[in-house]
Amino acid sequence: MMTRYLTLYGLPAVPTRVVNHPDRTFVNLRSRASASASVTLRVPHGSRVTILIAGGTWAQVKYNSTTGYMMTSFLR
Repeated sequence: MMTRYLTLYGLPAVPTRVVNHPDRTFVNLRSRASASASVTLRVPHGSRVTILIAGGTWAQVKYNSTTGYMMTSFLR
């Protein structure tokens, strides 16, 4: 279906998610959508990030003023 024919209701104005690490430590924010990319910042468990570009395995997120990529499995 073409997205121009869809109307979405009830979505948050700013899409956010909470960082959720199983060990309650931190999740790496990376420079690219790759596990081998350099780590830009460590985001603490329980922090709220803004989703800029949603993806299947990786999402581009913003934490404070830093933008990077995080695995979606660590976001809830």
